[in-house]
Amino acid sequence: KNTTTKAGSSVTTTKKGSKTPTTTDDVDTTAVTQAQDYSMQGSVLVIGTSAMEVYYVSESSLTNYGNVISSFAAKVPDSSVYVCLAPSSIEFNGPQSYHEGAHSQAKGISIAYSACTGANVKTVDARGEIAKHTAEYLYFRTDHHWTDRGAYYAYKAFCKASSQKASDIKKLKTAPSVQGYLGTMYGYSGGAQVLKDNPDYIEIFYPAGYDGASGQIFSDASMQNGRNFSIINTSGKSYAAIFISGDQPLEKITTANTSGRSIAVVKNSFGDAFIPYLIDNYTTIYVIDPRSVTFSLADFVKANGVNDVLFLTNLMAPSISSYMKPLTTMLS
Repeated sequence: KNTTTKAGSSVTTTKKGSKTPTTTDDVDTTAVTQAQDYSMQGSVLVIGTSAMEVYYVSESSLTNYGNVISSFAAKVPDSSVYVCLAPSSIEFNGPQSYHEGAHSQAKGISIAYSACTGANVKTVDARGEIAKHTAEYLYFRTDHHWTDRGAYYAYKAFCKASSQKASDIKKLKTAPSVQGYLGTMYGYSGGAQVLKDNPDYIEIFYPAGYDGASGQIFSDASMQNGRNFSIINTSGKSYAAIFISGDQPLEKITTANTSGRSIAVVKNSFGDAFIPYLIDNYTTIYVIDPRSVTFSLADFVKANGVNDVLFLTNLMAPSISSYMKPLTTMLS
C-alpha cells in the first residue's frame, strides 16, 4: 500500500510487507509532518520527479563501524586512515522531516566519526562540502548514487582532509552525457511512471591525468592473472558500467602521477565515480570491495607499502550486515 500526504498533514510511512533498503534501532517512523506532497512507492519516497531512500539513524551500527576501523588503524600505524561516509539525496532534497531527528544524516555521520579514534585516523566531511553545491546536479533522481559531479565534491573534501590539492572540475575534460538513465530507485519504486517520464542523465568527467592511467582487475591479493578494464567506459549505459567497471574484488590502477604515493580504497558502489579523481593525486590506487575478497587488509597494506587507506561508502553501509560482516572479517 502506498501512503501519500498533503501539505501539513501527518501520515504513517511504515507500510506492511514492504521491503526497505535501510535498517534501524527501534526508530519510530510514524506521524511525520510534510511540507509538500509525496508518496511511498515500493520501498522509496517519491517527491516530485525524484525517488529517495529513507534513512534512519542506527547508533549501535554506526559506533561499531567506527570501532572496527579504529581497531584496524592501530595495526597499520605507518599508514594514514581516512573515513568518508557519503550522505544520500534525501538529506538535501527530501522533505524536511526526513533529514532531521531520527532521519538526520548529519547526526548519523557524527556518531560514526566520533567512534573513529587513533593518531592516524582522519574523517572526511563530504556532507559539508556537498551542502555548498546543492543547486548543482549532485544526485540522480532515479538512482540511489551521487552523480559524477557529486562524487567530485566528496573527492574535494577528501583532498582537504588529506592536505592534497584537488583538481579543478571546471578545467576537467568531459565526455558526452549518457541520456535516458533509469537507475535503482526506479526499480525500487516498482516502476513509478513519474520517474520513467523524467529519466536521469550521467555526466562524465576525466581526471587531468586520465590518459596516463591503466587498470587491472584481480581476484585476490596475489594480484596474478589480472584482466584489463576501462577506468571510465564511455560506452556504458549505467552508473556501474561507466565507472571503474562497477563492484570488483580488487583493482589496481597505475597512473603517471609522480607523487610516488599509493592509496587503498575500501568501498561499496558509492566509490565508483569517486575513484577516478584520485588519478591526479596518486601513483598507485588499489580498490577493494570487502564483499568479494578474503585477505587481511592489514597484511595487504604492509605488503604493498600503501601510504593511505580510505574507507568510502554511503551512510547506509554500516547498517547492512552483508557489507559489515565481510568488512569486519577483512579488518580483524
